[in-house]
Amino acid sequence: MGIFKSCLGLPGGQGTESSGAAKLPRAAGGHDHSAQPPQQQGKSSRNGAGAAHQIFQISSFLPSDTPLMELDASIQKLNGRPLRVTLAREMLPFKLVYHDGYDLNLGPHVFPSQKYRLIRETLLREGLAAPEDFIAPEPASDDDVRLVHSQEYVRKLRTGTLSPLEELRMEIPFSEATRDAFWLAAGGSILAGRLALADGFAANLGGGFHHAFREHGEGFCMINDVAVAVRRLQKDGAIRTAMIVDTDVHQGNGTAGIFGGDGDVFTFSIHQEHNYPMPKPPSTVDVHLPDRVGDDDYLAILEKHLAQAVHDFHPDIVFYVGGADPYREDQLGGLGLTIAGLKRRDRLVFEHARRRSIPVAITLAGGYARRLEDTVRIHVNTILAAAEAARVEAAAPSA
Repeated sequence: MGIFKSCLGLPGGQGTESSGAAKLPRAAGGHDHSAQPPQQQGKSSRNGAGAAHQIFQISSFLPSDTPLMELDASIQKLNGRPLRVTLAREMLPFKLVYHDGYDLNLGPHVFPSQKYRLIRETLLREGLAAPEDFIAPEPASDDDVRLVHSQEYVRKLRTGTLSPLEELRMEIPFSEATRDAFWLAAGGSILAGRLALADGFAANLGGGFHHAFREHGEGFCMINDVAVAVRRLQKDGAIRTAMIVDTDVHQGNGTAGIFGGDGDVFTFSIHQEHNYPMPKPPSTVDVHLPDRVGDDDYLAILEKHLAQAVHDFHPDIVFYVGGADPYREDQLGGLGLTIAGLKRRDRLVFEHARRRSIPVAITLAGGYARRLEDTVRIHVNTILAAAEAARVEAAAPSA
């Protein structure tokens, strides 16, 4: 058996699950108003051509299972009259960190790094975020990266002098553009951490490169952005302790190695046991899952172990590595989760943090689905689950 990530993935489950059409948010209280017509909010008006229009605001009172395309087709005409529809967007309660430079430009490769751009485009197109919700990061500095990685390794990356074996172990081709994308991702995770401390939640649409060790990269990961972010926030005095909750299908071996023996950083990894990496260095808590485990069993196991972890350790921040690859159709994974189950997973993690008022910085990791749109939908759902948790927290009465 090879040592490489791209060689050890098991094929996803049989059958397919379509991500479906875009969804609208469910009404407050979860009531289904699908049988009710939109309520008129504005006055009728006429355009320059004299065609009558009615203006409706249709947002929070619509059911979550109303596809936008279906809705558009059903309300373009009402009583035979053309409509102009205004979709009111509820403000995203935290910031999203994104940079066009996140794309690693790998060409034909199993890792679809164009997903970062597609996630942003989907959030904008579906009205789930607005341009002002996005903040562009600065790259991490070399000093930031050296808080985690050795001086010699950083020198090799900066001078492009990795050995052929070191580059082979990384499983992605080295280039200056690729290196710069990883530096940007680390800067994005630092920024997401700072924003989460201020706002309760924040998300870096990149990052989660958890296979990079202090002295080398591997498994599509050049540097460990979350580790860099934790160390930078500690250096700044913004935090003392951190918990990294990693739900990627592959164990966060680099993260485990970097923080092994550090009592201020709790590393939690729930992953497929019979998959890359081999061997798996110990995290603070490792949850090794059997092949093909499905939604209900996965969520029960996660609930049990995560509840114990947050009971035993009280971090200043949680960094959430939200992997898309436990999905049953992932090419490098062998678990059996559905798209809906993955969103329930995200919600479970966020609820545990919210109940304890622990800030959460999100990174979006993994994701090698046969259909790229499924990977994008899984990541978009992570942002939606965080938004739901953040709104519940904001609405809760203060003690």
